[in-house]
Amino acid sequence: MELAQNIQNQFFQQIKNRLPAHLSLVDEISELLGISTDSAYRRIRGEKQLSLDEFCKLSKHYAISIDRLLDHYTGKICFSSYLLDEQDFRFEDYFEALLRDFAGHFRQGGGEVIFILNELNLLHVIQVPEVAAFKLFFWRKSNQGFSDYQDKKFSFEDQSMQLSELSKKLIQSYLQVPTIELISAEALNSFFKQILFYRDSGYFEDRSHIFIVLDKLLELMGHLQKQAEYGFKFPFGMKPSGQEGNFKLYYNDLVLADNTILVKRETEGITYITNNAINLLYTDHPGFFQKNYFWGKNLIGKSTLISGTAERERNRFFLNMREKIENLKDRI
Repeated sequence: MELAQNIQNQFFQQIKNRLPAHLSLVDEISELLGISTDSAYRRIRGEKQLSLDEFCKLSKHYAISIDRLLDHYTGKICFSSYLLDEQDFRFEDYFEALLRDFAGHFRQGGGEVIFILNELNLLHVIQVPEVAAFKLFFWRKSNQGFSDYQDKKFSFEDQSMQLSELSKKLIQSYLQVPTIELISAEALNSFFKQILFYRDSGYFEDRSHIFIVLDKLLELMGHLQKQAEYGFKFPFGMKPSGQEGNFKLYYNDLVLADNTILVKRETEGITYITNNAINLLYTDHPGFFQKNYFWGKNLIGKSTLISGTAERERNRFFLNMREKIENLKDRI
């Protein structure tokens, strides 16, 4: 009985986490199950067990996996996913999913988001349209192998207005959420390999686009350096203005980490890991989160803070990054 009640309590907590702030949990449950508010209250408080039919109805409506509730007690870890698909889950759907997640994290408040990455953060990339255009094209054509892109060459004209608008909304949410981010000296390596592969394969419609992308990458590095200097995030190309202390940047030269995002909230922790460079797997399994959170905090403790007052370390790191980009331009 105690186990069933614990699972039911966690279930309602997850539903509450997914609800916009202006919606009442008891009213939503009452309406969806067709019961009185008093009956809804008794289920939420654990005084009355949900029937299997009610459990399934709520699970389907709020996209909460019953397996994910049970895996806390079985030693198994159940992941949900954002897997790109040319027809059923396009980049528009992917960005909308990320936007919902960030809106939820921001709505809860009081937590922290830790990015432990071995390449450029997608949420940095999409702030610079030219850099974003190249990366999105690469992911569609070469990473995911979308059929519509197999005979295409890269061009800045191949842009989606819907995706641009979603990017703006996603960036706005990201800028409001306090983040701790780890960056390594290898962050640009995969980007450089992709540029060289496309040059050698003749996948650029216009050779001058290579240098436009790299020049904009230089601007992105300058923007990251400015944000690190001020200690807060602000939109690319805009005057510095933001929430003080909401951006902490560390230089990780200890290990080549996998791409992991840790979201610590008041009532739960969520672990995101990447698959095939861009797809995301995520779970709220508490044990898995705690192990990754401990690992992340340990790695932060062994990394070098380059935001805030760490001027010499910050300048040294970004000078090295800019030199790498300039060297690639000379090589091309």
